[in-house]
Amino acid sequence: VLSLRQLGFSLDEIRDCLRRPGFDPRATVALHLARVKEVLRVQSRVLARLEAVADALGSADEVSAELFLHS
Repeated sequence: VLSLRQLGFSLDEIRDCLRRPGFDPRATVALHLARVKEVLRVQSRVLARLEAVADALGSADEVSAELFLHS
């Protein structure tokens, strides 16, 4: 239970896994790995967007709401 919690599973998810006949921890870890990779992909896009906005704002003499919203 602790290992699955550290991997980010909710208690409900852990209960469902442990109750399931033929529970395979490898499949569970593979599903969690896919989730984490998706989160990283989304966060990488957010990071790139924020860096672009920071660069645009850093090179502007004046920062207006319009510049901020359209950067």
